[in-house]
Amino acid sequence: MSDALVCLLPLTSQTEGVLNGSVLGRSKRAAASSTWRAAGNLVAGELIAALDSGHLAHAYLDVFDPSRCRPTARCGGIPR
Repeated sequence: MSDALVCLLPLTSQTEGVLNGSVLGRSKRAAASSTWRAAGNLVAGELIAALDSGHLAHAYLDVFDPSRCRPTARCGGIPR
């Protein structure tokens, strides 16, 4: 279990969606996640769910692709 998760992976067919609920759930409760370089590595809806549940305390995104977010999900304006 980790206090922080940092992703610096380039976007490839092997890394697309690698930051999903399963991976985020392996961190300690109230951990932080940071994604840099490739928005496609992150499953946005599952990140939002981890923030909403309190499992993740914070998320820092260098890049974000709103087209990958479910139409009903909040893709911006989350204060954490």
